[in-house]
Amino acid sequence: MKKILIDAKWLHKGPPSGRVVVFGQINQLKKYVDRYEITLLVDYRDSKIDTYKKWGFKTLKILNFSLLTNIFIFPLLYFHKSFHSGLFQNAVPIYFSGKKYLFVHDIIFKSHPQFFTKTERIFFKLITVSFRFCDFVITISENEKLRIATYGYSERSNIFVIHNGVDHFLQLRNDSKKNNFELSNLKIEDDYVLYVGRINDRKNVKNLLVAMSLIQTNIKLIIVGASDWKNSVEANISDKIIHTGFVSESTLQELYKNAKAFVFVSYEEGFGLPPLEAMVNEVPVIVSNTSCFPEICGNAPIYVDPDNTIEIANEIDRVCNDLDLRRNMISLGKEVAAKYTWSGHVQKLISLIEK
Repeated sequence: MKKILIDAKWLHKGPPSGRVVVFGQINQLKKYVDRYEITLLVDYRDSKIDTYKKWGFKTLKILNFSLLTNIFIFPLLYFHKSFHSGLFQNAVPIYFSGKKYLFVHDIIFKSHPQFFTKTERIFFKLITVSFRFCDFVITISENEKLRIATYGYSERSNIFVIHNGVDHFLQLRNDSKKNNFELSNLKIEDDYVLYVGRINDRKNVKNLLVAMSLIQTNIKLIIVGASDWKNSVEANISDKIIHTGFVSESTLQELYKNAKAFVFVSYEEGFGLPPLEAMVNEVPVIVSNTSCFPEICGNAPIYVDPDNTIEIANEIDRVCNDLDLRRNMISLGKEVAAKYTWSGHVQKLISLIEK
């Protein structure tokens, strides 16, 4: 029986999008525990370790503190273990008994250093070190594959694209017991458009806020997410803006469902889950015409120049006020989002490991 190690330490405390990806992976991998001996590498503080064991996984506990954990601590703890392969998030151990799959979400820090602080750029260089020690690279879009190959970190033939899934939100949407949040708890009584993500310069929230000051529709903007490094956004913008910070999944679910539109004018993304999450929840989407968005979002959204605040404002007005346009965008969005499933993601992952 093949022994596979899955890096799941982000399940305890990791970037929000990273936690979504790792949970999507293991939630489907539990279907394969009869065919493979799958060991999850988990933070010892993870409260769901017993649940993972009930699902049929073995677990190895570690104290997670940074990418250095992957590179230097893994070998000290597991050099005596015999694994056929291991899937690692963003950084691989220098020494490992089996094939090493490096799962890279993006290397935007390399192509767009202006969006990152010097400290962040130094820290993320640990990812580039791992390219030297891995056997295969997995990334989440053709756009990101091109970026990795362009900077010479790996040959194109050694980079495999496996799209993320988004059907975790479809499951949540159908679970009425979890949808107990009322917008009145946030004192939201007006129509609104929604943005979900970190608040920093790369996400281009600044131009979104400028666009909101130009729209003709009487509508507010709800921002879900925390302020991040390299952020020049003004904290107190106007009474049109409601900043919630992080919210629970059920709360986010309700915010998506009740939005008039979802607006995501980020300059650069590796994949871009939030627009797809909005499509699952039947919300019209406005996104940037750059980066991976045309590849991932297809014909469902309205595309805008992320630097053209007048265009962004005009399209928000149009989407909010044109019912036929909204219906068409919602229909197309559901079709696009249906292509991205975690079962498909894991099937491709298993197929790659088998090869």
